[in-house]
Amino acid sequence: MAETKTSETESVDLFAPAAAPRWLAGFLALGAVLGVVGWLLGFLDPILDSVSPERVEVTGRVTFNGEPLKKGLVQTKSEIKGRMGGLGEIKEDGTFELRTNGDPGVFTGKHRFTVSYMTSTFPPVSLLPDEYFLPEKTPFRFTVRRGKPNQFDIVMVGTMKGSAPVSEEKPAVPSETEQPAKDEIEK
Repeated sequence: MAETKTSETESVDLFAPAAAPRWLAGFLALGAVLGVVGWLLGFLDPILDSVSPERVEVTGRVTFNGEPLKKGLVQTKSEIKGRMGGLGEIKEDGTFELRTNGDPGVFTGKHRFTVSYMTSTFPPVSLLPDEYFLPEKTPFRFTVRRGKPNQFDIVMVGTMKGSAPVSEEKPAVPSETEQPAKDEIEK
């Protein structure tokens, strides 16, 4: 041990660690407490989502003017660049369950939800207002969280393009009642 003499009776250890100031210990303890509280309240989820995304179950229900949409697709676009979104078929009762690349669930983080309800014609045409079909216009933005239920209800209002009923697809060919009578065609 290297010692230097400062006086006849006192010696100082040059290799002894300096005592940490009391404020540093308090600062570290406060940081640890805030970190745990932030984690428990979900404030750290965005950081965890960007570092280590997790695929979690996402379900919901789609309605249009108060009635369940009985056909179509719900699709998400992740707002995190390079992250895959999810896709799910709308069932008869309006419910859906999302999958990513064929596997159940969607990656955590912020997503834009869109709904597709198309004609059976070629090329298919959306029967819903553009705000529900286009990701850049959709009002449906949800955060998919780890460890919490992710059930999102998509409530749409408005007028269907082509006045198609909510429960049935617009027919590709007009019905007999919509076709002009033969004598009207000859005129």
